[in-house]
Order: sequence, then C-alpha cells, then structure tokens
Amino acid sequence: MLTGFERLRQTSSELVVAQEINRLLTDGLPLEEFCPALIVWICYNVSDIDSGLIFVREFSGEEFTLLDNYGVTTTMKNLGSGHPIVKYLKDRIAEEKTKSEIVADSEKITFLLSDMGTAEKLMLLLLIIETDLLGFILLLNRKEKEVYTPGITDLLNSITDQVARAVKSIQTRPLK
Repeated sequence: MLTGFERLRQTSSELVVAQEINRLLTDGLPLEEFCPALIVWICYNVSDIDSGLIFVREFSGEEFTLLDNYGVTTTMKNLGSGHPIVKYLKDRIAEEKTKSEIVADSEKITFLLSDMGTAEKLMLLLLIIETDLLGFILLLNRKEKEVYTPGITDLLNSITDQVARAVKSIQTRPLK
C-alpha cells in the first residue's frame, strides 16, 4: 500500500511520462524516430533500468523489428513468431495476462533474451491493444537483484498503454 506522499510522487511521474509521450507523438515522428527517443527517455528517467530494447510489429506483418536499443549489444534485428520471447508473450496474451511482468530467474532470462544479452532482472512490457500484440519493450537491470518497486511497475504499466496507442496512431496516420 502506497503512502499519500508515495502516491503523489507516482502520480507526478505518470504525468511527466504522459507529457513526454504526447510531446514525442505531437512532434509527428515516424516510428523509426519515436521508438529510439522513447527507449532512451525511459532508460534515463525511470530508476532501476539501465538498458532496454523496443520491438514493433509491422502494421500488417508477423515479424517484430528492433527499432532501438539502449545499452544492449545485439545482432537480433527481426524476431519471428518462433522466437522464444515472441512465443512467450503470445502465450501470455492467450492467458489474458497483459500487464508487465518482472522476470528474476536467470535461466528464464537467458532463454527469453536468447542472444540479446543478460540481466539480473528483466521487465517485459507488452504493447497491446485488445489482443493485438503491436510490439514489446524489454527493460533490463544488469546491476542489482532487488529492483522494480510497485511504484515503478505501476508507472511502466501506464507507459505501455500510452505507447501502444501511440504506435497504433503512428502506424495508421497518413504519410506526408
């Protein structure tokens, strides 16, 4: 249970996040610019996160394309439906588990990330509208075992809803 002060601080953080996402969206950026700006902003401004990746599915495709990463060296650019993390996330959606998940088991992290690096903890954020997986964000903490407070988790859950709507909006807006 959050104290009044903690809840006020969390609400303030959520407003800052919403404002930044709205600013990025109103800048009219294409996905290839919106996603890098977003992942860098998250890694700099949300405590407990030191690196991250963002994958987005082409509007009518099945593959997820890495649009940016921060603090991660990887050769993975496209993930098909057979990749462990894609299969895992689709299974979560089928089970109606659409909120973020924190993974602390090192074997599971290694399995899910494949050759995308390692972490002490991994947070999976689904960019989903209804049951349509538009993409996902992987946030890593490579230094500390005890991270991701309930406040951070709530904040990141609010981010995913906003980002999913932003991604859908960018994908469907007419080209200039």
